[in-house]
Amino acid sequence: MRSKGQELFAEYTSFKLGHESDKYRLQLGAYSGTVGESNLGLSYQNGAAFTTFDNSNAVGTAVNCGVEYKGAWWYNHYCAYSNLNGLWGVKDHTGVSWKNGDGYIYPTFTEMKIRRLN
Repeated sequence: MRSKGQELFAEYTSFKLGHESDKYRLQLGAYSGTVGESNLGLSYQNGAAFTTFDNSNAVGTAVNCGVEYKGAWWYNHYCAYSNLNGLWGVKDHTGVSWKNGDGYIYPTFTEMKIRRLN
């Protein structure tokens, strides 16, 4: 991702999605990278089921995070500390965002790369 002209990344030792019957639950391995984590960012969503605007699967929240955050994602108790499917250029919870130890950043570019390990 890119924020304020700086290239940042988050890498996980594994990235697994559960079966459709388990609502594509997210399972992440250990984090390394430059964006800053410490159980924030995508790590906060570890174990969360995938939510869309018409199918809320976030546990522990009274709102539909897919509607509230303007995009489908792996939402959790407080919806999200990262959201790469939010609205571009919006600097609040509805925008593309990532939380690190310094607060939220709002990237101007993001991409997710997934590769098979076997």
